[in-house]
Amino acid sequence: MHLTSVTSTAVALAALLCASCSGVAKDQEESQGVAKNQAQTAQSIDPALLAAAQQARQTFADGAPSVDALMDEFVQALSQKDMDALSRLRVTNAEYVDLIVPGTVPVGKPPRQVSNNPKEFFWRMLDTKNHYFAEELLNLYGGRTYRSRQLTFSKPAKEYAWYKAHGEVRLDLEGDDDVTYHVRSGWVAEVDGKYKFIGYGYND
Repeated sequence: MHLTSVTSTAVALAALLCASCSGVAKDQEESQGVAKNQAQTAQSIDPALLAAAQQARQTFADGAPSVDALMDEFVQALSQKDMDALSRLRVTNAEYVDLIVPGTVPVGKPPRQVSNNPKEFFWRMLDTKNHYFAEELLNLYGGRTYRSRQLTFSKPAKEYAWYKAHGEVRLDLEGDDDVTYHVRSGWVAEVDGKYKFIGYGYND
């Protein structure tokens, strides 16, 4: 709190001090109220949901250590036309339904408590779409050797409660045939400094 005053009389000074004390007390009450609400929210979250999220975080630890490392693996998988490698670069079923879905809320907000059936439905849709997108990537860009790459994102990063999203991926790959290939892909999730694709599909 910034206080600017010109104290011409003792009465004015006393009034200013009283107002200041009142403001501090109000700020303390508001802070205590926020902390109380946060504590109540934390208590209302299903412990099973938090346990599943923690387990998903542990498996996410095998993700790439940086965005650049993830893109290196992505380009290598394309060059080798390796569908299995592309699949390994994506979030798993558990990571998606237990971490991404409930954690896609603003920072400081409680996670979404979604029942299993909708979460599994979302996963099946995403997984099916990603299979087709991965096949398209391999058909268009697979089997080539690339000398260099330039990475950009079509949208700013988004900070969510349980992860950070980077996307969508745009890669310019220079092939040995002196042709530049423009590769489009989807969002990347960052969890505890590790990176995986959420999906290969894109919206623009």
